[in-house]
Amino acid sequence: MIHLPSFLGRLALVASAASVASPAAAGALRADFHRLSPGEVRAEIRWPDWTLSPHAPEGTRIAVEDDRLVLQDDSQENAAVLSLTGDASREPQPVEIRFSLRVDAPAREAGDPEGSAFAFLRFGPAYGEDLGFLRVILPGDAAEAGRAFVDASSGDELVRPSGSAGASIPLAEPVDVVLRLDPAAGTYAVRFGGEEVLAGATLAGGVEPRLGVFSVHTPSRGRAGISLGDLVIEPVGDADADAAGAAPAWPTRAEPRPELLSLLNDVDLRGGRLVETPGFDLQDEGAEFQFQPHLYYWPVRDEAGITAWRSEVEKEWIGRHLYSLRAFPVESNRRYVVSALVKSRFDRANNEIDLGLEMLTMNHERLPAERVAGLPADTASDPDNVDGWVRWEYAFVTANYDEPVKARFILRHNIGYTDHEAIDLRLAQVKLIELPVEPHAVEGDGSDLVTFRGGPGNLPMAVESVEEDGGVFTVRTTGVKFTIDTDAGRIAARQRIDFRRDLFDADLSLPLAGLQLVRHDDTVAVLRNEHLAIGVQCDGMAAVAPLSPMAVLATARIGGAFNRLGRGSVYAGDDFGGFAINTYPVIGSGTTVDFEPVTSGLWFEGLARNDTETMAAEGEASRPGWQIRWDLKPGERIFLSGFPCRPFDWERSFSEHYQLTHRENEVEGYDDPWYDVVDVLILWDFHQRSWGMAFADNYTPYDAELTQEHIRAIQAEGMKVMPYNSAWFHRTRDPEVWVESARRMVEDEGFEGMYSDGLPAVEWLVGYEEMRMLREGVLPDGPIRVHDSLPQSGRHVAEYAPYVYTYASTTYQAEHVSTDAGPGWPWVRYVINSWRQSNAIGDIKGDKWRGFGGDTPEQQTRSRLAGFIWNARPGSGAPNYMQDVKPVWDALEADWREHGDDPFYYDRHYLPLAQELTGFRIGRAAMPIVAEDGDQVELSTKATGDGVAIRYTLDGSEPTAASAAYDGPVALPEGATLKAVTLAEGLEPSAVAVHPLPED
Repeated sequence: MIHLPSFLGRLALVASAASVASPAAAGALRADFHRLSPGEVRAEIRWPDWTLSPHAPEGTRIAVEDDRLVLQDDSQENAAVLSLTGDASREPQPVEIRFSLRVDAPAREAGDPEGSAFAFLRFGPAYGEDLGFLRVILPGDAAEAGRAFVDASSGDELVRPSGSAGASIPLAEPVDVVLRLDPAAGTYAVRFGGEEVLAGATLAGGVEPRLGVFSVHTPSRGRAGISLGDLVIEPVGDADADAAGAAPAWPTRAEPRPELLSLLNDVDLRGGRLVETPGFDLQDEGAEFQFQPHLYYWPVRDEAGITAWRSEVEKEWIGRHLYSLRAFPVESNRRYVVSALVKSRFDRANNEIDLGLEMLTMNHERLPAERVAGLPADTASDPDNVDGWVRWEYAFVTANYDEPVKARFILRHNIGYTDHEAIDLRLAQVKLIELPVEPHAVEGDGSDLVTFRGGPGNLPMAVESVEEDGGVFTVRTTGVKFTIDTDAGRIAARQRIDFRRDLFDADLSLPLAGLQLVRHDDTVAVLRNEHLAIGVQCDGMAAVAPLSPMAVLATARIGGAFNRLGRGSVYAGDDFGGFAINTYPVIGSGTTVDFEPVTSGLWFEGLARNDTETMAAEGEASRPGWQIRWDLKPGERIFLSGFPCRPFDWERSFSEHYQLTHRENEVEGYDDPWYDVVDVLILWDFHQRSWGMAFADNYTPYDAELTQEHIRAIQAEGMKVMPYNSAWFHRTRDPEVWVESARRMVEDEGFEGMYSDGLPAVEWLVGYEEMRMLREGVLPDGPIRVHDSLPQSGRHVAEYAPYVYTYASTTYQAEHVSTDAGPGWPWVRYVINSWRQSNAIGDIKGDKWRGFGGDTPEQQTRSRLAGFIWNARPGSGAPNYMQDVKPVWDALEADWREHGDDPFYYDRHYLPLAQELTGFRIGRAAMPIVAEDGDQVELSTKATGDGVAIRYTLDGSEPTAASAAYDGPVALPEGATLKAVTLAEGLEPSAVAVHPLPED
């Protein structure tokens, strides 16, 4: 089976390189390959009426050697291609194409695959249809080595020279080949090695003045190839007289006009430097790219005189990337600018083409979080264009990596499914500029570094009170109490929701004496002295900005079951809450915040960035006292936070079922009973984008009236509606621009909520402000859904910050995170369920959660059900939703409506019911229920199964299996504290019930 690259029928390349031909006779063309420079071999060559187009994908080579054009290949997938195409707009004339052909290939060795390798000459009306071609079987086939055959059609019937059994032809020496094409008659003749092998053959679709030369891969070891020399193209018959004495006018190199020369040379370095980017200078022979299927770029010399890469793609959907093969070192936390000359014409509504950088380890392993932005769709409409060319630039910051990294250019194509005009995109002078480092300095008193735009809207979060007593400030937010002891130089955090407990102490080296409260409202309390500023936020986070170098020593007051440390951050969580400490360097400074563990041998030290499975061994979670130290420079910030950030919205968790709808869905179809279980519909593809929309400030509907029809129909059925949006893919990292785009969609189009496909990760404080501004100023009550995932964001697990996500109504996470973990996957249990972290509603998209015995719909349904154990929700699109998932959801909701007044509803009622309904006997046993009867206390539990027992203490110590067994009402002495735990076989000890509850 011969593989014909399908792009040849679609690409129509029209630009040219230098003239490399001279007349052989009046009206004839002779190609002098020796005049080609190495770079020009890679570009198109145009003569009057003819264009020679080379294409050398990865694993192949086109070069000039000894006045011959050589095509070589050692790839099992790609083929080097040389396409000679006549001007189809001219009157067709008979033509004779003459050249010498040489075939080179190694002989087959023992162990090589069976089969032959081939070289092809093809010509015809269109590639992939009826063709005539010459097939040469290379040396290496025992039966037919070195023989040449001419195929009369695209079938298998072969016509051999002289009709013989196939006398060998010495292909290692040049063989003269003559093809005579008569487009008008639709006939052709072939002479091979001095012998006419076909005469007057006809193709059903006719013939065109076209010749394709293919060097196809060989199963033998080493390269296989063909070479051409002495190429002459000459009109024949009556055309000779017409052309007599009319020597062709050979093209010369076009030189750019002065205005274009200015555009070419006007690269603003902004005080920075050009980064050497070997392998991506488009005028260099060494420019090498990795092509993905159906995406091909060819070097051309533009009519304006610019050497560029050009692609034309027509009506076919692709989502493909073009990479530079060779990478170049880049620095962490540096500002860069990608600058390129762009000439484009394509339909913006259906296509998105982005240019930027992809990050790699020094071992060439791909890192997530590529930085790209959308290219313009019609550069001729830009008032600053010169001959259709514009200079395009994109500025960004690299992430805070734990290791040296390098980068390569990436051109990402997302071509829409719908019919559209052919894409014409040309790129030239693609450059990378490294900007100067940003200094470590603080302007002003630091207050602006610890206050942020926006607020909680109508979410139940506030800075409830600020008190000062003898140099000790007590700041209570809804979720966390911060005690700031100015004499001790310490900030202590205590959890206030569900389980009241100390979380951590942070000792600061800068003096806290003289702190003054300079601002207090519902969103923030700001304290400041001459050394630093502290801003305690309504979400349970305290931002600290030093004005001079400062050390911070954090001491954990909880052990933590799921802890992570990396990139200047630490995360410590368990089933009851936890804390996170994050840092923010001076963006673009080229430095990161210094940190190190003080406690040696921490079990979570050195875990991989994307480790979602490792958790504390038995006993480790109960060992507090471990310490981490940070050393901050002026301008750097540290963020101390505890969680849960706010109370959990049980009502909303049962009443917001999300689904997607698409443009092709019928407007009249929203009264279908299937939608009875849907509360919010996301209009997924109603606004112009083929990927994430990285090319404009605002989202534009494909069809504004159709969008309005869908919105009205959805709302008429009692559902809410939100659009697709993406703070992650958006071209800017200016919070005001992105929030304004969301505001326009809500106010102008009537949306009642907002979906964001990711949040900024490198500049994560931008995402924090975007969420606050969206909640406060656009959707104080409306649903906000954030889809985020490690493979997309590139975050270290330790960088997870619940106070960012708490402004969302729901989070939708775990996409593309591959794991074989079972229903107890720690990533779901302790982080992205959002339960007792941000306390948003955590929907789980476990599309690669494969720990349930397979990837069938039934197994996927089991993964969705497992999320219920950890108070997560199953996400949209769960398989077998109506028959398997919704009954569990409904039963849990009914139970909440009966027992939801219990402040520990999850631990006492929800958890044992979820274990029963899903069939997963995992997690903790049901927490004891405490009932006070006079001076006695009665205990009970909803735990079931073998070995259920309640153990308790009255002296304030933690109960264990060795503590007193409950067998009836317990008298509680005055001033005593009862602590009780449920134990059950196959389950972990329950949450500890405490009576009376500790003071805040």
